[in-house]
Amino acid sequence: MSNPLGGDANSDAHDPLLTWQAGESKRAIVDFVERVTTRGDPDEVPAEDRIAVFDNDGTLWCEKPMPIQLDFILRRLVEMAEHDPQLRTRQPWRAAYTRDYVWLNDVITAHYRGDDTALKVLAAGVLTGFAEVTVEEFEAQADTFLRAARHPTLDRSYLTCSYTPMVELLKYLRDNGFRNYIVSGGGRDFMRPISEEVYGYPATASHWQRRVTGLAGRRHQRQYLAQASGRCSRRRSGKADSDLEQNRPTASHGSRQQQRRHSHAEVFRATESPRSASSSTP
Repeated sequence: MSNPLGGDANSDAHDPLLTWQAGESKRAIVDFVERVTTRGDPDEVPAEDRIAVFDNDGTLWCEKPMPIQLDFILRRLVEMAEHDPQLRTRQPWRAAYTRDYVWLNDVITAHYRGDDTALKVLAAGVLTGFAEVTVEEFEAQADTFLRAARHPTLDRSYLTCSYTPMVELLKYLRDNGFRNYIVSGGGRDFMRPISEEVYGYPATASHWQRRVTGLAGRRHQRQYLAQASGRCSRRRSGKADSDLEQNRPTASHGSRQQQRRHSHAEVFRATESPRSASSSTP
């Protein structure tokens, strides 16, 4: 395994976490991976049990000033309101049509605080907006949007709004025998068309799982992941309340030794370690 902590110019060329700042977070990640992949180490984890789970919005790519899929949804709601004036007085069409970003931001803020009252209103509008759209049509629309639309404040293609340090971390773990799962409050069908280009996972891979939060219930997040992967995750990265919930061991984790291993899987957030807040994928 290469040493990602080297400091000279020659070692930088072989550093799998090149854009990470040298410091405690990077050192902890490298130490964790070396311990669980070193044969004979007390913390060694068999390859089949190496599971890493990542949040998507705000961890792997930009979430501000709003989640990228929300921009996609708002454009659809505006289109509907332009054809039906009566919708312009109802939420969420009113917020989309008048560009009331305060209301939309309050929906997200309340969601992270555990209040999904307004989220249900938004979700009802989303379901109405895409009720007659097939999966294939939705993926095609998402692909077109992600390739054509630009970030509202960074003025760059959405395809270049991922966090390079986190993409490096995905690859670093994958190269060391981890199976990475990306858990998103958004839709798998929205991300799959460009997941290989952005994260290195083909659309056919089963590495996308919808987050069990809000309407579905945060408490079942860890159990859902365990059911989907057949294993308990060894590494979790995210910043929402449900991501922190993932980090607590459950009774299904098995032996005391397994629980001890889980205690090493600290949550590393994208905002704590990368050199740049937002940069394009390698």
